[in-house]
Amino acid sequence: MSQCFGPQELLIQLLTQGGPYPGTGWPKRASDRVEVEPYQPGLLWIDAHQAWQDCLLPLEALAPQGVTFPEPPEEWAGWVKQASALVQIPCAVGYFPGLLRDLTLLLLPSRHTPPAARRECPALRHLAEQYLQDDYWAGALTIAGLLRWQGDPMAGAIVSEAQERAPAVWQPAILNEKAACLWAEGAVNEASYLWQTHPLCDHPVICFNRLLCQVFGREAEHTVSQETVRQACHAPGSWGLLAQLYKLLLTPEVLAAAMPAATQ
Repeated sequence: MSQCFGPQELLIQLLTQGGPYPGTGWPKRASDRVEVEPYQPGLLWIDAHQAWQDCLLPLEALAPQGVTFPEPPEEWAGWVKQASALVQIPCAVGYFPGLLRDLTLLLLPSRHTPPAARRECPALRHLAEQYLQDDYWAGALTIAGLLRWQGDPMAGAIVSEAQERAPAVWQPAILNEKAACLWAEGAVNEASYLWQTHPLCDHPVICFNRLLCQVFGREAEHTVSQETVRQACHAPGSWGLLAQLYKLLLTPEVLAAAMPAATQ
């Protein structure tokens, strides 16, 4: 039986979910604990290792089995520490659920997440080009996701090149990343269409993003079924917890009633 959490407990899970990180070879060091301003006393840090694991999960879930993924860039821990809180978080590589750091943002009327400030990341661009030349699709898409989160406009071009050249087995993952790029650019309807017509539209990762469109894409034409919402809550790792929070937004009065402290 799946465990149910209230909104505050869900956020605690998102921000403090720990555990081993098999296969990464990274020790957990005090310097990897990233201080954040907590919504609830006791939410002291976001673990950079956990954030990296979560950011890879959407791509891992849709990629071919047995694929290896790159290590995080040196800037990763700093990015996690300095990241602005987000509300609308696509289930795509480069993002992680812990970016939702303040439940009060969910109570705002617009719950609008402004586009990331445009900035160029030359080192990551160069790495993505190398990965594309080597047909290392997992690496290229991962770097594209990081560029997208950082607001580098080159992200979409990298995903488009991968879509043109990668074999068919990679196309479901690439389509999800392409839709996430459109979402980040504010093209809500175009992103919604790609997720609605995705060949794996019932996959938990895609269902998560269809739920995202239902909750935040006010101009999106499609509504999601209860089964889609249920599948979204089975998205991998902390993404399933975030889907449960988004599900509450379908009945915002329930969320507001559950967080009286947030409205004071």
